[in-house]
Amino acid sequence: MAESKKTLTIFSNSVGYTAFNNGVGPDCSYVDCLKNSTNEINGYWTNGLTILHIRRMIKQHLKGSMGSGRSYVILHVGACECFTHPPENLLRLGVDYLSQWGEDPWFTTYIVPKMVRASKIIAEKMTPEFLPFLTVEEFAYLYNQVLGICEGHSVIIMGISKPNDPNVQREDQVIDYDGMLKYLSNQYNTHFIDVWNLCKGEVVDGTHITKEGHLIINNEIRRIING
Repeated sequence: MAESKKTLTIFSNSVGYTAFNNGVGPDCSYVDCLKNSTNEINGYWTNGLTILHIRRMIKQHLKGSMGSGRSYVILHVGACECFTHPPENLLRLGVDYLSQWGEDPWFTTYIVPKMVRASKIIAEKMTPEFLPFLTVEEFAYLYNQVLGICEGHSVIIMGISKPNDPNVQREDQVIDYDGMLKYLSNQYNTHFIDVWNLCKGEVVDGTHITKEGHLIINNEIRRIING
């Protein structure tokens, strides 16, 4: 039986569109696989995408799209937020957001204080300190808002990749993020793809997945939208 055409609106950071073949990439990602199908694909995927970005853009992307069983929203975000960052990296993430969107209430409340702290560490040559871009609670608050905006659409929440990097700081925080995504999926009765377990052994660094892992995810998405 042929697959019926679906409308897929994808929001993803580089984890969703960058695949690695034996640790060397890029190769065919699950976003590439979906784009090569007969489905209608739109959305936004870029390096460094965070829940702050999605909160700003999602209404415009969903405007006019079908709110039916043939319309799916795929949210693959959290890889930037779930890790703690050295001050220079946190400032770069903040400046990147400001250059694209300007300041907004969420940025002022959640990110500016951390950027001030990062700047102080650098300026005063303090002992290096790893800082979170968003705490689990801050992330959950913004994710709740995004899921509210998605009402009327079928939502697929992607979990966090299990890190395969001995230099990762605060893996407990990464685990908390993944747990929060599962919790939100249950609360909103969405689909959840357990990337942590499905792609265990297919992660090449802190977050990015092999081509084989992306094929696993692609098959899971197809199972959901054609089920």
